[in-house]
Amino acid sequence: MWAKSRQSGFTIVELLIVIVVIGILAAITIVAYNGIQDRAKAAAAQSNLTNAAKKVEAQKYLNASSGVGEYYPTDVSGLGLPTGSGATYQYIVNNDTNPTAYCLTTTSGGLVYSTISGSSNNIEGRCIRNYATNPNMEANSVAGLTGPNGSTVVVDTAQKFGNYAARVTMPAASGSNVGVAVYNFASIVPGTLAANTTYSYSMYVYVPTGTVDVYLSPQGSGVASQGSVGTQTTSTKNAWVRLSRSFTTGASGNAVLYILNSTTTTGTTSFWVDNIMITPGADAPATYSDGSSSNWIWTGTSNLSPSMGPSL
Repeated sequence: MWAKSRQSGFTIVELLIVIVVIGILAAITIVAYNGIQDRAKAAAAQSNLTNAAKKVEAQKYLNASSGVGEYYPTDVSGLGLPTGSGATYQYIVNNDTNPTAYCLTTTSGGLVYSTISGSSNNIEGRCIRNYATNPNMEANSVAGLTGPNGSTVVVDTAQKFGNYAARVTMPAASGSNVGVAVYNFASIVPGTLAANTTYSYSMYVYVPTGTVDVYLSPQGSGVASQGSVGTQTTSTKNAWVRLSRSFTTGASGNAVLYILNSTTTTGTTSFWVDNIMITPGADAPATYSDGSSSNWIWTGTSNLSPSMGPSL
């Protein structure tokens, strides 16, 4: 009589082990594939930017050879820049000073890279301009900063980020708020700032014990509205605090960007201001930058002119 054959199979534990191993291998494969894709996207975006920058530089030399002068193109729309991976470009140019300069951004494959004239580096981030013409007082100057209603502004070294900062001294009493006009844009159209456009201004402030709180206040006929974006006031004492505030320009007029004390009467006190930025958009950059920062350039005299580079 034939013995009944016995069929064997995988146990549940063995099946679970196989499933886990397959899952691990699949996860490794997906991670590796995504990593390869990300590197490929980054390489494509940077290649687009490098080739686009070469076209911008070539146009400068074409302008020079044709007698126009060593000027960069005013825009890049007609240069036939690379469009691979759906690349788009943002371009900031300054042909008003010598040497001329530009900052070029490409957005490609969801990635954003920028480069500046005279550099072979492609840096993550979008080109921005810092309109502050004396952002860090490193020229040993308070040019552009004025004190309203009896307050005075001088270069000082008691509190500072670099070599110098601006010290604002407020009078013993005043019928109105006192502080400092960080920048007074006398004209919007024509002028440095564009009409009907949102900007932010930011700075570091050091307020010692015994000084009233300070706050940011954009004013003037050219300010259509004072935005609510940013940390606009501080009561912190004996420490550097970064304040920022957004505002929107009108069609014309002047825009005065103040930092003021929060009361109309106070004893003679001082506070310090340093590292000022005035940039397009409602949100101030996360990191302070000027023409002395890595991959940034001054558009005129060092420490006494606007600057531009990738947002850090």
